Amino acid sequence: MRPRFGTRTANVARNVAAILASAHDFQVCEGCEGVVHRACVRCCLCNAYRFDTSPDRVRRRAKAIGRRRPEPLTSQPIEEE
Repeated sequence: MRPRFGTRTANVARNVAAILASAHDFQVCEGCEGVVHRACVRCCLCNAYRFDTSPDRVRRRAKAIGRRRPEPLTSQPIEEE
């Protein structure tokens, strides 16, 4: 089964648009650079607890995530059966 990058790209674009529209509701994790909701006290991606709440930083990070190319979860090619 092949990954559907088109669906992932659409989901990422929708999430980035939501973050850009309300950057004050999000924060950037200092551990993994992930963008999480401001209500989070620990990052759901890396369990860090230090965040940058600056809306400018949130916008810059969201744009960077939106430009990132989709990558497979493994470094080895997925073989079809």
